[in-house]
Amino acid sequence: EAAFRDIQNANTRGGLGAYFGDKLEGLHDIGMRGTGFQPMYSQLQRQKGAAAEDLKEKYKALIEKGIFEEVTLPDGGPLSVKVSAWDEANIWKDKAYEVKVYRMVKKYHRENTGAEIGSYLLWCPEVFDILYSDSRTHRFTQEVVFGKAVYAIMRKLRIKPDILHLNEAHTVVAALAMKNDPFFDDMKVVYTNHTVVRGGLEIFDPSNCGSDPERMLEVMGIPRDDLEIRKKFLRNKWNIDFCYGAAK
Repeated sequence: EAAFRDIQNANTRGGLGAYFGDKLEGLHDIGMRGTGFQPMYSQLQRQKGAAAEDLKEKYKALIEKGIFEEVTLPDGGPLSVKVSAWDEANIWKDKAYEVKVYRMVKKYHRENTGAEIGSYLLWCPEVFDILYSDSRTHRFTQEVVFGKAVYAIMRKLRIKPDILHLNEAHTVVAALAMKNDPFFDDMKVVYTNHTVVRGGLEIFDPSNCGSDPERMLEVMGIPRDDLEIRKKFLRNKWNIDFCYGAAK
């Protein structure tokens, strides 16, 4: 249906979105249980520079069909988390962002296999609007909010993976938060790059965000006195290098 195709196009441009589901299914095929987290982009931009289309009603249609479902807590209430990042209207101030949690119903991964696959989808339309935004300020917001939300959701659901797989450094803030929490002490981290070209290596020049390194490290949740962690992300005393941090 058109609604499904538009949502698929909004979330899988470039191939990584499709890979997300393939990876979970592949893990199941070799006897591993996978739990994945992915932004739920709220807008579709059909062509570069064209006006974006709001997908809220199309997501609603898929929820009504039972393809997506809202994640609920044991008390029956919807699962959502609030995380802090900078306010794009004034990056020197913090802002709380609410992230609601959905998931794809299992049977839409592998019909009739009974696969134990968890695909969590994060809804925060202000942040996760368009995939691959040209704004470096907004990209930084997206990646910080995503990482902090994944950590907060895993904590709420008490998901403790044996292995955390970061595919692309865009997701490294999740690992940063988990590595600072004893709950995840036994967790190992695997970091891979799907696209080993400059465009796929997430390095932020603070000048392109109207910021400076100190503020960006602060927004990521790295204290000023944590020199060991800071040097894993701060390169040449200026750039914030998510790739180097992920590797370290």
